[in-house]
Amino acid sequence: MKLKKTDEGAEASAPAAPATGGAVIADRFKLDLDAGASQGSAGVGKVGAMCALIGSLASIGALGIVAWLLYQNWELIKDF
Repeated sequence: MKLKKTDEGAEASAPAAPATGGAVIADRFKLDLDAGASQGSAGVGKVGAMCALIGSLASIGALGIVAWLLYQNWELIKDF
């Protein structure tokens, strides 16, 4: 693989266009809109949503178990 040597004089002779305001900077960072993106329904698939639902229910169940264990421990300590 060979690299082409660039002419350093060409870079120095063509300065970048000066920014005249905020609108010029905003134009440089515009995103290209995808025409096909607006046609389909965007969202999460059924498998991903089901995994998220199962994970959230499991975490709520684990939270309930931990709360119950803490309550049992508090009852045990309170008696002493």
